[in-house]
Amino acid sequence: MIIKTNQSLQLEDYSKRYQIPLLTLLLANDLTLNDDLPRYIKIPGYSLRQIANHDDISDFPTELWPEILHINEVDTIQQLEEKINIFMPYKEKQFTYHDTPYTYDALCHDLHRLINLYPFIKKHLIGHSVCGKEIYELTIGCGKRQLHINAGMHGNEWITTAILMNFLNEYAVAVTDFNHLWHSYMIRSLKNVTLSIVAMVNPDGVNLAINGCQQFPERSFDLLKMNNGRTDFANWKANIRGIDLNKQFPAAWHIEADRLNHVPAARDYAGSNPLTEPEVKALVQLTKKRNFQRVISLHTQGEEIYWYFGKNTPFESKAISNEFARVSGYQPVKHLDNYAGFKDWFIQEYKRPGFTIELGRGKNPLSLRKFATIYMKTKRILLANLYM
Repeated sequence: MIIKTNQSLQLEDYSKRYQIPLLTLLLANDLTLNDDLPRYIKIPGYSLRQIANHDDISDFPTELWPEILHINEVDTIQQLEEKINIFMPYKEKQFTYHDTPYTYDALCHDLHRLINLYPFIKKHLIGHSVCGKEIYELTIGCGKRQLHINAGMHGNEWITTAILMNFLNEYAVAVTDFNHLWHSYMIRSLKNVTLSIVAMVNPDGVNLAINGCQQFPERSFDLLKMNNGRTDFANWKANIRGIDLNKQFPAAWHIEADRLNHVPAARDYAGSNPLTEPEVKALVQLTKKRNFQRVISLHTQGEEIYWYFGKNTPFESKAISNEFARVSGYQPVKHLDNYAGFKDWFIQEYKRPGFTIELGRGKNPLSLRKFATIYMKTKRILLANLYM
């Protein structure tokens, strides 16, 4: 919500009136405590609604009445009641993401809504998919510790994007609501951590897995061939060119290239060389640009935590994976005959902790009926990630 400020007030006064932490106001408006109050400010967590039913007026907290009068440019409640339409600040509740399969369009819709509602969440364009879809990084927090999480790297694992976006939404709610169970903890995280999120690495593959090849008419012949003639693409993992993005990183890439598919396919083709795909390049360039202390890549399924990649694995990785396992009930796995993934490359290049976490149990794509259970366990891991 954007409002015209009252120059007789300070930012601290708006914090008290709307009952939101001063830090979130500062971050939402890119201000410091020493800055002058601008003419307009953003109030995170609130939207401005127009109402015609005056009976609704009594529902609003008394501490907001001076603000309501100011927003509607009147001096008294009597003048307010004479208006045909009244604008009221409304504290939004959390909205969730598990009603339908989570497409790229659904992600873009929710990104727009989240950033408008919580402008301390920042959006950065980091690249494009093969078909030109924009790949975004979202950041929340202002701390020196930089952590990264990505999801949606495999087309048929789109539920990981919904899980991650739901967590981001709940994070934003927690830091704007003094009564939220996590509030104190999440405010500390907001101060101490900058969390980087790429919620959908493979938008083309996700849309293909959910909607089929009719969305890509110019590629339908090749896609059907790569899918062995099947018109059902629900099990599609690769990007739109039939390359598995989590086998594209230069970390023992040759092992995957030699033993798996040698032509583009729905899954398990590592490409002709590492780093050929724009989606992978975007993640690599982002990682090189930042200073991530730790990365997590969300996949499905198996309820397992992969944390090891040879001699470069840092000592603390085992302890972190054990804590993730303790809070979630997932199983930490050291040795895995699988290479060329994002966490493998990160450990190899930076000698810092990296994790692949396989969410849920069952057959991909996991059913949305399992969303609540998967989310509760994943949330515990993502919370632990902030304090470890």
